[in-house]
Amino acid sequence: MMPADSELYDQKETVDVEKCDEDGLVFSKDEHSFQASFFNIRFVNEEARRQACEMLTKARRVEVEIDPQSSRDQPVDVYVFTDGTLLQKTLLEKGLALINIRNPEYIHEAEMEEGVAETTAVVADAQVFVDHREVDLFYLPCLLLLICVLRKGFKKI
Repeated sequence: MMPADSELYDQKETVDVEKCDEDGLVFSKDEHSFQASFFNIRFVNEEARRQACEMLTKARRVEVEIDPQSSRDQPVDVYVFTDGTLLQKTLLEKGLALINIRNPEYIHEAEMEEGVAETTAVVADAQVFVDHREVDLFYLPCLLLLICVLRKGFKKI
C-alpha cells in the first residue's frame, strides 16, 4: 500500500529502503510499503543498476519525490535523493544511466540535464585527448625517420 498522495507528490519525503535489486525498488513510509522505480532513467547495464542500489543502501538519508507528470500506478516512478543529492543526476554524471524522455515539464529535468552535460563534457575531453594522441603517434615514426635522414646526411658532409 502506498502512502497518501499528498505525502509524496511534488515534495520530498524521507523513506526507508526495504529492497533494491534487479527486480526493482521497495520503499516504506509510515509502515506502508510501495514498489517504485527510478523516474525517467534507464540503466546502461545491470552493473550500473547494482551500483545505484549500492549508493542507495549506503545513504544515511533517502528521500523520494513523485513528479506531477508521473503515473500514479505501482511501481511508482520516483525521483530518489540520497543525502540531499538527486541520485538520477549522479547516475547520469557517472555514465551509469541515460535519460528516457526529455520533457521540460518534469520538475527535475534541468538538474538531470546538468548531469548529462557534465558526462558529455568528460567524454568530449577524453575524445580530444585520444585524437591528439593518435596524431602524435602518427608523427612519431615520421620524426624518427627525419632524424635518421638528417644524421646520415650530416655524417656525409
